[in-house]
Amino acid sequence: MDSIRKLLGADEVRTQDGLKLLWSEGRVTIEYRNGRSQEVLYRLIGDQYTFRSTVATARVVAEVGRLRIAREILLRNRVAECVGFRLTRRDRLEAVIQQRASTLHRDELIYYVCQLAREADRLEYLLTGRNTH
Repeated sequence: MDSIRKLLGADEVRTQDGLKLLWSEGRVTIEYRNGRSQEVLYRLIGDQYTFRSTVATARVVAEVGRLRIAREILLRNRVAECVGFRLTRRDRLEAVIQQRASTLHRDELIYYVCQLAREADRLEYLLTGRNTH
């Protein structure tokens, strides 16, 4: 069984602030009370989890402009507590958190995926005005 699933304890979890987390292999979907949602993909390599969420596709990055994207990444990476933003090799804008698997606890996991989803969703909406990911 997937260790993220074990930590969550169920395929569906509700947080105290009304978010719904839906688990499936390699993915946690966070649903907000306003109907928006954000997917967080995760991968375990060795003892390191990488959690990531798409903010904007390469097409959107091109439409918005790489300079504006670069400014947003620099600005947000300076102030974000645990979420980092990056452009992938394929020019997709992602929000990312890395965490050691052996020390990850349930409350941390929920905090991290919710923070990642919130920050990715905020930037996605700022750049596009849409809820795509």
